[in-house]
Amino acid sequence: FSTSLTTSGAVTSSQNFVSSTANAVFAPTGAGAVFLRPNGAGSATGQVQVASTGAVTINGTLTVTG
Repeated sequence: FSTSLTTSGAVTSSQNFVSSTANAVFAPTGAGAVFLRPNGAGSATGQVQVASTGAVTINGTLTVTG
């Protein structure tokens, strides 16, 4: 599969989305937010949001190590 995929609905995978390059980009088509929802699409518990302004909002505890 070497072309773009456009859908008006959800894309579902049984487990992983893996990039074939060193980077993975999740982006809206214009200014908007990107959400990571580890407890399902309908749950904001544990959600991480990156706004178009660059602001990051975390609904949970942030742990930094290193």
